[in-house]
Amino acid sequence: MIKKNLVLASAIAAATSASVQAACPAGTQAPSASIIGNPAFEECAIISPVTSNLTLTADRLWVLEGKTEVGIDGGLDGTSGTSATLTIEAGAIIVGDDSTVNANTSFTGDDGVVVNTPAPDYLIITRGSKISANGTAAAPITMTSKQGLLGSGDSGQWGGLYINGYGLNNGCKDAYAPSAPTGTCERSGEAATGTHGGGDNTDDSGNLDYVTVAYAGGVYSPESDLNGIAFQSVGSGTTVNNIQVHANVDDGVEFYGGAVSVNNVVLTDNGDDSFDTTEGWQGTANNVLIYQSDGSGSDRAFESDNNKKAVNNASLPLTNGTVSNVTIISGDNTADLLKIRRGSALNLVDVAIYNTAGTCFNIDDGDGNGNAAEAGLVNVSYDCSVVTDKQAAIDWMATAGNSTTAYLSSFNGYINGYWENEAGVGAVTSCANDWTAPAGNSWVVAGTLPAADCTGEGVNVPVMGWAGLAALFAGLVGITRMSRRIK
Repeated sequence: MIKKNLVLASAIAAATSASVQAACPAGTQAPSASIIGNPAFEECAIISPVTSNLTLTADRLWVLEGKTEVGIDGGLDGTSGTSATLTIEAGAIIVGDDSTVNANTSFTGDDGVVVNTPAPDYLIITRGSKISANGTAAAPITMTSKQGLLGSGDSGQWGGLYINGYGLNNGCKDAYAPSAPTGTCERSGEAATGTHGGGDNTDDSGNLDYVTVAYAGGVYSPESDLNGIAFQSVGSGTTVNNIQVHANVDDGVEFYGGAVSVNNVVLTDNGDDSFDTTEGWQGTANNVLIYQSDGSGSDRAFESDNNKKAVNNASLPLTNGTVSNVTIISGDNTADLLKIRRGSALNLVDVAIYNTAGTCFNIDDGDGNGNAAEAGLVNVSYDCSVVTDKQAAIDWMATAGNSTTAYLSSFNGYINGYWENEAGVGAVTSCANDWTAPAGNSWVVAGTLPAADCTGEGVNVPVMGWAGLAALFAGLVGITRMSRRIK
């Protein structure tokens, strides 16, 4: 399994002088325990809740100690609570460290196995507040664990990022679920992450640009897990471009209702579903690259649900978002990679699937009460050991409007890289137009994508590495940018 970690040891050793910890800005304080243990590196813990605007700069480490909330929820009408904006500058690093605070709890599962659950360090943007994460390809924003920062990153070492909005949601109980898209439904977020939902699918929760989230997640309770990035009733006014979730315990990204759209998404070695939609998500996603390396233990690439009403139809608004230009590469994963169920109407367009060990499609044919999947597949090309494990799914895929094509020879490019085929199916067009490494600046976590075979394209291979490292510690003597070339 490819899980290269972010390593600071060489950079710390290169620092030739130490400085006294500077005073942390308002809204932050010195952490209860140092992350790095070197006085040359300034560290500040964010005080929760954040009740006034706060900017995280690239010249120190920002530490999460337990549940860290931006703002205080304003209620369904938005008139109560306190709103705030968390601004994150290019190159900034946010670190969770469950090893120093928040003792774990545990529960016994249905199988009798005791599961230790974290009291997680996670970042929550409450309804009415905003995150403005302004990374660049050369200096991405990094959210990771202490262990990931120091070279031993693995899944479940902190909690992840949760964004709550006032978008539409159909996840309430049947008696309270909206009967039309103009209805309102507010509900509790998974894993005690706050309230989300309302009546405004154009709600604005800020922006994410060039952000990586690594080594997060966990089993929070028998009913809920922690995702890498959760968009909970997030509206279309929010902009999301160039994000990666790597090695999360549960889902990489999950959309609970709302209508937020995302572009340029990298999901690598996540433990459960890479891309999960439910509760009426109505947004779009364009350019989605999913990689599950051998031994990663990953589950589905896509899972899409929609809550059901008691009488013959799915709850509104429908989960009917559109995901286009997708590449899925899976090694030894025996799960079904594309699962659509419970009345979901998810649309997938220009998708390439390569799965050496598992099943491509598992599409529910309904429960007899009108809750069949209603999704659309257009230009979905696949090379899987098993096409589907359900005859109903085969019949469904063959209906008018759904287009799937099995072919083998065209997938050599996906195996040796992750490029589109000649018909434009897939997430990345070519080495020359690689949004994962524009102008050679690879903003993704080093070593988490397969090696790019750019033979014959006449361009330099992408530079992989932590491009924002130098920006973070600008001014410290002897620290240089760490990078890695893929051949």
